[in-house]
Amino acid sequence: MVDNPLIVFVHGGQHTKQCWQPTINVINSDAPQCPTLAVNLPGHGDAVGDIATLSISDCVDEVVDQIQHHAPQRVIVVGHSMAGITLPGVAARQGAARTHHMGPALARQGFESGFAT
Repeated sequence: MVDNPLIVFVHGGQHTKQCWQPTINVINSDAPQCPTLAVNLPGHGDAVGDIATLSISDCVDEVVDQIQHHAPQRVIVVGHSMAGITLPGVAARQGAARTHHMGPALARQGFESGFAT
């Protein structure tokens, strides 16, 4: 049996990890076997950091550190807005063989579940 990948959610510049909670709630309900992780970038929410001096490297470091803490075999990183310039660095550091990244666009009606179990 193959372990499910850790699905990592990264917010945009004007948000915190809380923006992903509705999506995570659906995943937890429809596919509870899929582990999730929402990350606060430095200077956002409860993450230490100074937005005035924030770099993309700082963002990549934060996401990679949190992923490594969970030690998953495979990772799917999902982001929007500013995360779009962070996620390629995360994928590069994690290794292409175990990391996939995407930038979602939600339909006007919102997220419709359809996870395979």
